[in-house]
Amino acid sequence: MFFVAPLLLTALSISREMSLITYFSFGNRLQVFSQSFAKYIANDCNLIF
Repeated sequence: MFFVAPLLLTALSISREMSLITYFSFGNRLQVFSQSFAKYIANDCNLIF
């Protein structure tokens, strides 16, 4: 049990870091996608009007 606890804590911290990294990279991708999508919609509106 004494050896298991540090390993468990390390695994938890690593998984938390990985989830933070994936969350931030996904957020950045979503932001870039929404910006390009907004530009695309603006170009469509310029073509329409």
